[in-house]
Amino acid sequence: MCTEKDGPYLQVAVICEKALEEKDGVISIIRIIDRVMVTYVGHDVPEEMPETPVSFVLVASFKSGEFKGDKELKIVIKEAGSKDKDGKKLILLPLTFEGDEKGANVILNNVIQTKTEGVYWFEIFLDDKLYSKVPLRILYKSEKAVASAPPT
Repeated sequence: MCTEKDGPYLQVAVICEKALEEKDGVISIIRIIDRVMVTYVGHDVPEEMPETPVSFVLVASFKSGEFKGDKELKIVIKEAGSKDKDGKKLILLPLTFEGDEKGANVILNNVIQTKTEGVYWFEIFLDDKLYSKVPLRILYKSEKAVASAPPT
């Protein structure tokens, strides 16, 4: 349980392919994912994954509870294979909470450039308090193209 005046609370933290937020604040989350397969097909495909853009959407939704006031949202990415234990800041964003069921939704359309397979962790903080960690595993698959004879 939260000790800060009973709130705010994390309602959703997820990685997906698409998210929509309607005018009334209702969110639709489409195709929740926890892994992405990067595939290269061809005659000269590299053994190891080349630098590749990977796109996804991260959704974080909070509810105020009894808390009213401002907090700073921070999302940090910890890259697979990285020795940087603090990670890289992905976003810093002020959020305002009005109490009760009201809250704040954040939809972050993102593209990361990566050449490393493994699990990437997205840490979600409010005012430096960790609320959740969301994983995304990136996998690499290379397929050699086979030349076929032309039709006769």
